[in-house]
Amino acid sequence: MTIHAAKGLEFDYVFLIGLEEGLLPFTLFDKDEGGEASEERIAEESRILYVAMTRARIGLHLSWARSRLFKGRMLELQPSSFLSRLEELVPLVQAERHRERDPQLGLFPS
Repeated sequence: MTIHAAKGLEFDYVFLIGLEEGLLPFTLFDKDEGGEASEERIAEESRILYVAMTRARIGLHLSWARSRLFKGRMLELQPSSFLSRLEELVPLVQAERHRERDPQLGLFPS
């Protein structure tokens, strides 16, 4: 579901992905003559993100990728500037990256 479609709904858990500069706020193709995205558009994207985040009743997960394939191009974007603003309001928790090895995987030779 898009964040635009979530308005008015509530969910126990919300996962927001793609929080990368250029994707949210979506400014990859929205540049004026000076090469800058409009402040009004960025403010609207910020409001839409806020609406999406407030749809979560129990848990909210925000993520970004170091690189992603987008419309046939490999992009390496920085985390969204919206995330740095959130850090001032809400403590962010880094997910641990290790997982226990599944014992059933030992049934198959490596």
